[in-house]
Amino acid sequence: MSVKTSHISKYARTSLLTLLSAVLAISSLLGVGVNSASAAVTTTYSLPSTKDFVYDSTSGDIWALTANTIKVINASDHSVLTTINLSTTNATRIVQNSTHVWVLDETVGAPLKQVLKSDYSVASRTTGNTEDTPNSIAVDSTHVWVGFDGNLNLSQYLASNGSLVSNGVAISQPCNYSGCILYSDGTYLWALNRMNYTADKVTISNTASKQTGITFGLNGGIGDYISNFLFDGTHLWVNSSYGRLLKVNPSTNAVLAQTAAFGTGGGLYDDGTNIWQGYLGTFRVDRFVKSGFSNDSTAPQQEETPDIVAATAFDGTNIWVYGPNEQTLYKLTPGGGGGGGKGLGGGAAI
Repeated sequence: MSVKTSHISKYARTSLLTLLSAVLAISSLLGVGVNSASAAVTTTYSLPSTKDFVYDSTSGDIWALTANTIKVINASDHSVLTTINLSTTNATRIVQNSTHVWVLDETVGAPLKQVLKSDYSVASRTTGNTEDTPNSIAVDSTHVWVGFDGNLNLSQYLASNGSLVSNGVAISQPCNYSGCILYSDGTYLWALNRMNYTADKVTISNTASKQTGITFGLNGGIGDYISNFLFDGTHLWVNSSYGRLLKVNPSTNAVLAQTAAFGTGGGLYDDGTNIWQGYLGTFRVDRFVKSGFSNDSTAPQQEETPDIVAATAFDGTNIWVYGPNEQTLYKLTPGGGGGGGKGLGGGAAI
């Protein structure tokens, strides 16, 4: 199963303790009824100092990032396959495509790290911007994009070999101290500024072509405004600070349908059939069935999380969740018989 996740900015990272406050629930695999079964915590592992992680669906491995290393963990038996030294001091964000993982180090002048999945080799890619702090990143099958604190220009790389394409991909508002949300749907790069909460849409094939000031009918920076993006291959899904979920035509920016407000919107996830939405400061995730999605008619199915989380991954069967308060990696399994519940700590060390 291919699962798409929304791209999370530094704002969410520095507050991923809250903004990614909900975990993917498993009940989508068990039916769409109101009484869908929930997932239970079946295993916990101590994993100190993790900043972020991704799940590689091809190899079945978890890549867990610290400030200066990546631990590659077999998701089946939880063994550490290797520890990769990044030669970084403040790595905070890891993203991936099918062949590489990319690591952002939030240090002025720090190179972007490109790691080849097949042999774990690490290459340093010069940003070309040695004056500003890199704080935002997005990746697709073709390009990698990096935003910088206080700078109106993004850096663009080729995802195939890490070569720098441009340091001059202009956006209308700088990525300030809390970062932008950068999200690529493969055709357009969406850049959400966290000063006025309006979005730019940059055409990837011609980065000089862009639209600015996009709000999707929400308020820019006051009240109900854009929170996050997710592309499922056909539609762009946008959630709001009030927890509205919007189904958008990415070519025209037209809002095709939207829900009522259910809470303060956080992370978005797609399992192919459902869109999952997390909420700020709660232990909840809602599931919205994509088929027949229409205005205010889609009642969410709710699940609780084991804790406020810093990062999540989905392997097609299980949910992997990192809780920073406990420095623990949780494995949630559908219908599992584990103890479950919030505030779990300890576990076997990885």
